[in-house]
Amino acid sequence: MGINAICEFGRSDPQVTSLRDTESTRLTAALEQALRQAKSKKEISRTLKESAAAQFLRATLSGMKVAAKAGTDAKTLKTIAQFALRSLTNPQ
Repeated sequence: MGINAICEFGRSDPQVTSLRDTESTRLTAALEQALRQAKSKKEISRTLKESAAAQFLRATLSGMKVAAKAGTDAKTLKTIAQFALRSLTNPQ
C-alpha cells in the first residue's frame, strides 16, 4: 500500500507524506541497526557506511515491491535480494 500511495500521490497529500516519512524513518533506523550488528559479527564489510547501505536497501525493497506487483516471479525477486545482500559484503 505504501508504494502505491507514493506512486499515486507523491508528496502532494500531507497525510500520506507524514505516514511515509514516519515509516521511512523507522525502516531506515531498523536497517541501520541490523547493519551495525552485521558489521560487529563481521558478516559485512567494516568500511560499509550504514546510512548509505540502509538507503540502498530501502530503494531495493521499493523496487522489488513494484517489480512484484508487475508480475516478476519469486525466483527473480530472490536473485535481486541476493545480489543486493552480496553488494554489502564488498562495497566499492
